[in-house]
Amino acid sequence: MRRKIIVKSLPLEYQRFIDGSGPHGTIICAMGTVKVAFKSQYRTLLMQTFSNLKQRVIFKTDRNGYYGSNILMTKWLPEQKLLLSHPNVKLFITHTGRNSALEAIEEGIPVLALPMFCDQFRLAAQLMNHTKMAISLDMNTVTTEVLINTIEELVTNDTYRNNARRASVVYR
Repeated sequence: MRRKIIVKSLPLEYQRFIDGSGPHGTIICAMGTVKVAFKSQYRTLLMQTFSNLKQRVIFKTDRNGYYGSNILMTKWLPEQKLLLSHPNVKLFITHTGRNSALEAIEEGIPVLALPMFCDQFRLAAQLMNHTKMAISLDMNTVTTEVLINTIEELVTNDTYRNNARRASVVYR
């Protein structure tokens, strides 16, 4: 019996947004589905940070639309793994929930970990200390300047990308 292989593709709006990101690439930011811990001040901090970046950002949040020329806000993301597998995606900003951490490893994408509760802190520490493909920051104390500098480090320092790719090979 043959297995049927289904090839999925990104919805056109996301495909065009990422394809049009040029040499700076795109960042995916998804802080999970449990919104209790995600305060409005966190969203404001991230929006201020993203508006100062060269990269385009797809930000899963509580509204839809564009913010400036580089931020696509969305209540819904297509299959996250599809987004992360796009060659123009340079970084994944996440709460480091289990699924998000595994998808980042599988696709070999560096991570900016912003854990909020439960096992997210442990998973962020593992991505940072064991695979060396991530930097973890505390959302309660981080500033826009620190976020911008950390994003720049993760996107431009090839060590993180190489470590993420190495972790992906081991994982697969």
